[in-house]
Amino acid sequence: MYKRRILRILGGLSLLVVIVFVGAVEMAFPYYGIKPFRRNWGGNAPAYAKPFEVETSDSLLLKGYILPADSAKGTIILLHGISACKEQFWGFSSQLNKNGCNAVIFDQRAHGQSEGTYCTFGAKEKYDITKIIDEMERRGLAKPYGIFGNSLGGAVALQALALDKRLQFGIIESTFDTYPHVALEYGADIVGFHSEFLTNHVIAKSGIIAGFDPYKVQPIESCKSITCPILMAHGTADDKIPFEFGRRNFEALKSADKKFVSIEGGSHSRLFRFEENGWPNEIETFLKRQLKHN
Repeated sequence: MYKRRILRILGGLSLLVVIVFVGAVEMAFPYYGIKPFRRNWGGNAPAYAKPFEVETSDSLLLKGYILPADSAKGTIILLHGISACKEQFWGFSSQLNKNGCNAVIFDQRAHGQSEGTYCTFGAKEKYDITKIIDEMERRGLAKPYGIFGNSLGGAVALQALALDKRLQFGIIESTFDTYPHVALEYGADIVGFHSEFLTNHVIAKSGIIAGFDPYKVQPIESCKSITCPILMAHGTADDKIPFEFGRRNFEALKSADKKFVSIEGGSHSRLFRFEENGWPNEIETFLKRQLKHN
């Protein structure tokens, strides 16, 4: 009788675990990623920063700053990663300004101070970039126009580069090749194992909730129509987005002028902050060449 009681308890606990897991799969997991944390990393805007707002094609207000350089020779849009915000770019923007480049920073939809509930990993964000470029042209900001993106920002940047040819160069850092692939990796971080069946089920629901087709978010396909100069980097020890994802994007690029920088031992977080890996120098050299050629 004692053994039967233990078996009943174990059976009940197993059933409870299954119910909780199924509930998470159906009601929690689909929101992971598409509903990012809103963060403001603080720090007062420099006195010379010019605030701006842009309305997206689906009537959301995106908020950001233009940080102008003296005698600017070009302008670059900076795109943050998931659950980050524009304020992370204060220091980087200052460095760009010193190199004669205007910096345009803003909170992507569903992030920071911008409106929106859901992130769509570039499906809608790439069109937001077009609106940002429209505003840059309206203000007469110096050309050429370029774009920098980290992680999510890198994926959006690649899709925007394929869409809007007013962007004449790109700097891409630590991003993914397809949304299903990166969702599989992040899903394994949560549940402890890779499951394509579970991932496909979850992202299909995510797409319905956020109003986009997750299977059409394919930065690697965008790479096949990008012909402008591209500088790309990925850390060999990236714990979020595997190194080979970045390498596949690079190999798909149609650009004749392209360079891939492997950051030995580099993790996922903001490679451009670490001087010792040489990545900041690569960015500066690339940027100077783009501005000089134009």
